[in-house]
Amino acid sequence: MRLKITEGGFVTKRWLKLDSSGIIFCEHAVFTKRYRAAFGDVICILMSPDHRLSIQLPDNIFTIATKPHKQQHQETIKALVREVYRAHLEKLQRLQNPTSPTVSPQPKTPPIEQKNQELW
Repeated sequence: MRLKITEGGFVTKRWLKLDSSGIIFCEHAVFTKRYRAAFGDVICILMSPDHRLSIQLPDNIFTIATKPHKQQHQETIKALVREVYRAHLEKLQRLQNPTSPTVSPQPKTPPIEQKNQELW
């Protein structure tokens, strides 16, 4: 299973993909716009009542429609939340104890790069 959400329309097509380094958001219309962001750059993740996922970054907000009945969309959203949480927790640990090496708590689920290796 790929960690990707796609949304296609008559004129535009959007997709959100997760990899070990962060988020890739692409929008195809007349011109293609591709954005990349680290998980630690995410300020906020919102899900609207009509199942539109919004991701706020310091300089942009990306929105994509999701389908809650699709397992691939559910897994991608779970991985996104988990990795953003992990990145922010590591930032907080570095701020609280800047001299010691960062030790992240053992997650209940494997990191995204390990999960991708198992799925491919």
